[in-house]
Order: sequence, then structure tokens, then C-alpha cells
Amino acid sequence: MIGYSTDYFGYVPAAARWAGYNWSQWRQTTSTLNGVSSEVTDPDTNLRPGDILNKAGFHVVTVYQYTPGHINEPDSEVIESVGGDVDRVWIRTDVNIQSQYLNYPHNYSARRLVPH
Repeated sequence: MIGYSTDYFGYVPAAARWAGYNWSQWRQTTSTLNGVSSEVTDPDTNLRPGDILNKAGFHVVTVYQYTPGHINEPDSEVIESVGGDVDRVWIRTDVNIQSQYLNYPHNYSARRLVPH
């Protein structure tokens, strides 16, 4: 991933580029990701793999597996990455998206990347 960090805000733009998105600016942060994505209305029924769960200024994960109607069930999977002394990317299993990301105090927003 030349030019991209392997932390959460480097991984998402790199994956989007490989998937064919054509943004004018590739370096993104958790705050600027909101400018290249749109909010997913009714995530319980409309969330799908490839969508992101973003907390601007803090962290972002990518939805890897989700069954519509299971927003409050511990059966989803997300791709998470962190940088620092040891860069890691992994799939987190048994995720309850509602309680672990969307509810207070977490307050992530469900978003869909938009090609520009």
C-alpha cells in the first residue's frame, strides 16, 4: 500500500481505490471520509458489506458481513485496522453493530462510500 498507512484512515481509502473509486483527493481522515460518503438511512435494513461505520475524528471500520434486520444481533463482522508500533488489520467477528458502534456512547454513523 505505497502512500497509504495501514491504520484505519489509510486502509479505507486504499481499499476504495482498489475497488475502483475515483476520488480527487485520496488522503482521507475519519473526518474527511464524511465528504466522500453518504449516510445510510435505516442501517438495520440497508447496511451492506463495504459500508463504513465512522466516528469522525476518532475511528472507522468497514462492514464485512451483515444480515439485514440483525443490527442488534452479535453476528456481524467488521474489518478493523490500527497503526502504530505494530500495524494490524483483522476481521472482528461476533459484532453487535447497534450496541458496539451506533449507540451512545460510541455514536458512529453508518455511511456508504460515494464514487466521485
